[in-house]
Amino acid sequence: MDLQSLGGDCGKHESGKEPSQRVASSAHESLPLARCFHSVTGMRGWLEQAKVRHPGWLQRAANQARADLEESLALYGIDGPALEAGYPWGGAVSGDILFRLRPHRFFFLPCHALGSHHDPSLLPRIEAVIDDWCRAAGGAANSVAFASGLLVLQRLLACHWAWLFIAAHPDDPVARRIDVKLMAVMREDVRFLQRHPESSASNNHLLADRFADWYCGAAFGPWLEDSPSREQLEARWLDELRRQVDESGWTFEASHHYHEFALDMALIYLRIKQVRDEPLAADFLALLRAMLRVQVDTAGPSLVDCCIGDAIEDNLLPLGIHRGAGAGFYREAYRRLFEPALQPAPVDVASVEVCFWLLEGLAEPPSSLPADLPADLPADQSGEALPPTEGGLVQFPASGIHVFADAHSAARTVFRSGPAKGAAVHGGHMHSDWLSVMVSIDSRALLVDPGTYSYRSRETGAGDKQSWRDYFRGRGAHNALTLRGSVFPPLLQGDFGPAAYVERITTTRAIAADKLRLVEAGFDGDGGYKGYRRGVLHLSGEYFLVYDLLPDRHEGGTVSYQFAEGWQLNRREGGFQVVSDQGDTGGSLVSTLATGATSEAASVLLGSDCPRGGWVSTEYGRKVPAPQLGLAVPAHTDCAATLIAPGRELCGILHMSREPDHVALLLEADNFSDHFFIASEAGRSGIRGAQISGRFGAVWLRRWKSGAISLRGAQVSDLDVPDIVSVSFARCEPELSVEQAPGEEPRLTTSRG
Repeated sequence: MDLQSLGGDCGKHESGKEPSQRVASSAHESLPLARCFHSVTGMRGWLEQAKVRHPGWLQRAANQARADLEESLALYGIDGPALEAGYPWGGAVSGDILFRLRPHRFFFLPCHALGSHHDPSLLPRIEAVIDDWCRAAGGAANSVAFASGLLVLQRLLACHWAWLFIAAHPDDPVARRIDVKLMAVMREDVRFLQRHPESSASNNHLLADRFADWYCGAAFGPWLEDSPSREQLEARWLDELRRQVDESGWTFEASHHYHEFALDMALIYLRIKQVRDEPLAADFLALLRAMLRVQVDTAGPSLVDCCIGDAIEDNLLPLGIHRGAGAGFYREAYRRLFEPALQPAPVDVASVEVCFWLLEGLAEPPSSLPADLPADLPADQSGEALPPTEGGLVQFPASGIHVFADAHSAARTVFRSGPAKGAAVHGGHMHSDWLSVMVSIDSRALLVDPGTYSYRSRETGAGDKQSWRDYFRGRGAHNALTLRGSVFPPLLQGDFGPAAYVERITTTRAIAADKLRLVEAGFDGDGGYKGYRRGVLHLSGEYFLVYDLLPDRHEGGTVSYQFAEGWQLNRREGGFQVVSDQGDTGGSLVSTLATGATSEAASVLLGSDCPRGGWVSTEYGRKVPAPQLGLAVPAHTDCAATLIAPGRELCGILHMSREPDHVALLLEADNFSDHFFIASEAGRSGIRGAQISGRFGAVWLRRWKSGAISLRGAQVSDLDVPDIVSVSFARCEPELSVEQAPGEEPRLTTSRG
């Protein structure tokens, strides 16, 4: 590929015309790439709309462009050199090759092109960057510039959007030259994508290959040589999407980031098909809706990104921002396409801008889904899809994702149980996060996945032989139980783990009542974790309980909780108070092992290398200290529990016991005591005890110091609590409630009236 000739005199060899002459004589609107997202005339109209409706967007893009050109071009979490003449395209940062590849993805270019509509003086600087890159990519940096099909696809999409913004400049000679140079770069990228071999990794890389084939045919058809028909290319891409995304909308790679990749491809496909008024595959809208639901439900209305699995800030739609699409984009896409009544994302969230440029003016899909709605998409008893939850429990059981949302406190807990039996798994980008939790309060993350930091398993830190790659994807960095001497999937081998796993997770209990919600799941595999189960119980409006039912034999271990940056832990009786750097409360955390409080047995790590712990990474290549709580689990302990009360001051002592037919938890707080009884598999045929008897799923009983009593039961066939309630039902009652004021008779109500 002779790219050197493109720099400075791009494309003059074609038809002998100067670039400005050739563009002036061309008809933009007749080009296939001008009939994909917006026409050039249409883009001019949307730019005028943006100036009126969102005046800060263009200025923000211009400010970012100047910062990139004059100060530093961020390479993920590292500040690289400024994007000026002589930029080191061969590699601005040594070590991990991903830092050298990053600028060749042109992630910055759409932002700069958009910013030129606020500050036209950026145009000659944009042209200089393209010229500089062409000279480098045609020489020593060629192998980096064309390192993979995924990289080239990302650059091609970035150039396509930048070209739309640039072509929308009326009668500007510099813009006309940039126009032609971008065309030449895109032509070289299309040639590469058509000729390069299909990826050997049957994950997101193969999905990107199949999508690139279809996209190149749709946008750049006249440039292709001996290509299959567009219909064949479309069928191949959709078949691969169906293979990688399960019916609940989750990707088999178990990574939010690579789920975003698939979503971006699906939304680009939707845009192009509808702009051209072409029919969609019969099942496509249902699959797209399910995919968006996963993102919308895990992030919630406060848009707290839920980072499961590997993540890196490379995306397919770098529109207006540099660091990924984000939750705001997917919430807005879901709202515009499927649920107009959904609370919109705030317009000042940068990722919302992506939705404006991609989907503005798009004709809405049909308001009702096809009859073959995926069975795993959350639905009510009539089969109609439910709107994303703002309060309650939403489950994606095949995917192993369960979302507890508290409408009263704006708290949210995501329980990552793990893939169910029969679910496809490709483990290369998976973390050892099965049976872990993540918690947020309002718009702030509280307990988090630690992030990724690096894809390179050879890079280690001082004082520890474990690589940073293995630490961040390892079990000990997640909000999970780690047993000493036992291995939990995925296996940490090389940069990316094995693709296939036989182990799975079985959901053993699920309750979605109004006040009481519960999901319990267990490890379905051999080894030291065989028989291990974890449950998450949500007492709506108050707190969450995470309990662990340990294997019969183990050598002890640790229950870990990794907090987000900006929180600190203050030790107190029975647990910890969580406060932010600004002094506001993040809530309370109370823990127990068996029947004793364990705050004295707890350790807190903050940015520690040996032992390694207390680190989070919100950007690739950047790690920062953040508190990590470790609760020691002695050998042969049979159960453990932690109470998490986001945004609430709660002091108390937590106790737990494990009986053959049920689990019992007791919280002794200042002015009340809470009792929980959760039936085990053996207890479903009936529990007989001094405090409680009956056949039920779970019961919560609160005794106030004043003498008042509150009780909630779920999945109740019969229930006997001495001096409070004794009832029996002909068929299982989903939920019952008992309230008793001091000195009065109990008042019983049921969900059926």
